[in-house]
Amino acid sequence: MKQEKLNEILKKHKLWLNNKKGGERADLRGVNLEDTNFEDANLTNVNFEDANLTNANFTNANLTNVNLRGINLTNANLRGLNLEDANLTNVNLRYADLTNVNLRYADLTNAYLEGANLIGVNLYRANLYGANLIGANLRYANLYKANLTNADLTNANLTDVNLTNVNLTDADLSNANLTNAAINVGNRIFKLQKEN
Repeated sequence: MKQEKLNEILKKHKLWLNNKKGGERADLRGVNLEDTNFEDANLTNVNFEDANLTNANFTNANLTNVNLRGINLTNANLRGLNLEDANLTNVNLRYADLTNVNLRYADLTNAYLEGANLIGVNLYRANLYGANLIGANLRYANLYKANLTNADLTNANLTDVNLTNVNLTDADLSNANLTNAAINVGNRIFKLQKEN
């Protein structure tokens, strides 16, 4: 879809959100939105299911109640977004920039996050069951009480990450960097130190 047409859809969607004449709810299911710009857009209640959002820019966008299930967000810019409680099941976030994104309680079951930038991301109580985090950068991320069952964290950067009370059942941490990561054993919390 060309940016001009998308801008018109977003303009009508904004009118719809404000109960204004000429407004129409945006339905972008299955649409190819590669390289499009959603910067500063209010995308509340937009349905993006199965859309292609490769290289899309969502800087400062409002994604409240947005359906992102199964979409392709490869290389997308999602920096600083609030995606709390979002449904990101089976989403493709390969090499996406999620720096400082709020993903509290988000469902990332089987999400594809290979090589994604997750620096400072808040994944408190997020569900990452079966997620692919190979080579992902999670430095300074908060994973407190997250579910990483069956997740693949091979070669992931977990430096300074909060891993307390995380479910790591059958997770693969091969070659992951756990320097200064906080992890609990029983009731005690330990900081892992890199070997010299």
